[in-house]
Amino acid sequence: MPDSNQYSHTDEQVNAAFSEISASLFEGKVINATNPKMLVVAGIQGSGKTWLLEESLLKTGRYSNYIRLHLPEFRKKHPQYSQMEAHGGVARV
Repeated sequence: MPDSNQYSHTDEQVNAAFSEISASLFEGKVINATNPKMLVVAGIQGSGKTWLLEESLLKTGRYSNYIRLHLPEFRKKHPQYSQMEAHGGVARV
């Protein structure tokens, strides 16, 4: 069983990463606080989630305020990313 503390992080590290990411994450988006909506696409690796989003759902125009939360470069914000990468714990970006 993996050690759950091996790749731990502090609240400060999470907040710092979010501050870096959020600077551009919401740029040009209109946030409707009175009627927020969320689209969740879930599935195992390789099941076609990205294809569904990019080749089908986003092309409809119904998701013009879509905020992409799963960009591969976000992984590098984890404080122990280089350790995880060295141990084969992350997909190469």
